[in-house]
Amino acid sequence: MSTTDYLNNTATGLVDDKPYKAIDGNDRSWDFALSGLYNLPVGRGGALLGDAHGVLGQFINDWQLDWTFTNDSGIPASYPNASLFNYGNYNIRSAQRSYKSYLNNTQSNCFQSFPEYTATTQLPRTTVVRNPWAQQTALAVEKKFAIRESIKLQFKAEAFNATNTAIFGAPSSSSPQTAPVRTSVADPNQPGAWSGFGTISSTQQNFPRQMQMSLKLLY
Repeated sequence: MSTTDYLNNTATGLVDDKPYKAIDGNDRSWDFALSGLYNLPVGRGGALLGDAHGVLGQFINDWQLDWTFTNDSGIPASYPNASLFNYGNYNIRSAQRSYKSYLNNTQSNCFQSFPEYTATTQLPRTTVVRNPWAQQTALAVEKKFAIRESIKLQFKAEAFNATNTAIFGAPSSSSPQTAPVRTSVADPNQPGAWSGFGTISSTQQNFPRQMQMSLKLLY
């Protein structure tokens, strides 16, 4: 919850005397993270080549796998803040949620253009629908090579967003008086295939899969 913003904070005289208290725009109703470290069963003491030593042992002993898995709920979705909506007749939930209709954009008659110089009385944000979100997984394998007793070389290979799972942006909160319009995207079921209120664009909010390798000298 937050009480730091004003519904009306303009130079037209419609300025609230105190902030409103409401769900914060960054609220997530749940957050899950799981991380771990696993010694691969290869090399010294493992199920495969358990007696490896010498040069072979230097390369296959003591490999480790580590992972971090995270997932969250989305943040609250937004109503169009340039329109008035009727809670009694309008349900922001889409009957069949899709990239074309992530928010209910089939009841345009429930919205009216916001009159000029009219005080805002409703927060254009809701927890009934939350913006898209998806799991993210990071994986890494690493090993330390002994150079001397007090000097080691660490090799690490990492993959961020290893499953290459995309997170797309919030549904459009543009004018709800116009029906969704088909764009040039070939597949109508893909993000970005429609534009207008309640649709999801093809803009990706997270990074695609990224991989890197590194060496670190420990002494």
